[in-house]
Amino acid sequence: MHHLNIGARIILCGSISGYRSETPPPGPDNMFELVTKRIAMKGFMYTDHMDRYPKATDDLTAWLKDGRLKNAEYVLEGIENAGVAFCHMFEGKNFGKTLVKL
Repeated sequence: MHHLNIGARIILCGSISGYRSETPPPGPDNMFELVTKRIAMKGFMYTDHMDRYPKATDDLTAWLKDGRLKNAEYVLEGIENAGVAFCHMFEGKNFGKTLVKL
């Protein structure tokens, strides 16, 4: 946290990689910097912004088509790897959209 600016804002969204964890995720040991730097940390739920979903979908689709936005895919081959792919999502072993190629 010592790299954050004074007045920084942190957005938290999602925690799928920790759903099956047997131990709590590691946390920062310098939480007091939230106070000294007056940092705001706030949770984010996409459902709070559903009114913006149609425009966002249109914009994101256009950006993907013209190359301004790139999407990452984590692809495993074969139906026999579907379970592995599913588990990898919960273990944080994937990056991007997880796909199983049949």
